[in-house]
Amino acid sequence: MIEDMATSAETRPSTTQVAVVTVSYGSEDVLRPFLASLPAASSHPLTVIVADNKADAADNVVARLTADAGATYLPLATNCGYGGAINRAVAALPAEIEWVVVSNPDVTVNPGAIDTLLDSIRGHKLVASVGPRILSSAGSLTPSARSIPSRRSGVGHALFGNVWLII
Repeated sequence: MIEDMATSAETRPSTTQVAVVTVSYGSEDVLRPFLASLPAASSHPLTVIVADNKADAADNVVARLTADAGATYLPLATNCGYGGAINRAVAALPAEIEWVVVSNPDVTVNPGAIDTLLDSIRGHKLVASVGPRILSSAGSLTPSARSIPSRRSGVGHALFGNVWLII
């Protein structure tokens, strides 16, 4: 009996509360695969919010896709930009949420990826955020982690970003 209790405790998912927030602005084509990839990304139950910067009351495909995935749809009256929409989505989360994953809707999340992120941050009291390794559809590394740019590197990246990868 003790062995059965230990086994069930090991396999029982943690009560960690995790949310995923994303912003849509005409993202109908990419939203379905993104939302479909989330359940396998974590062993924890996920709260998912899609903030819509281009809400169209007449024919809202984003609202339907969000509802079909069991996520929360957050229509925004005006386009408040990516950061503003993320902030509104985070403000709408329940108080018990411990971790927030901010993601673009044009990605798919690999199975277990959110659990890996959580494992990497636990026990590190001085770490405020972590980010995943991002791969292109061809499997090559997409540079996404950079230091805060200086004016020079910011201008260089803006002018030559398509030919000069800053890693």
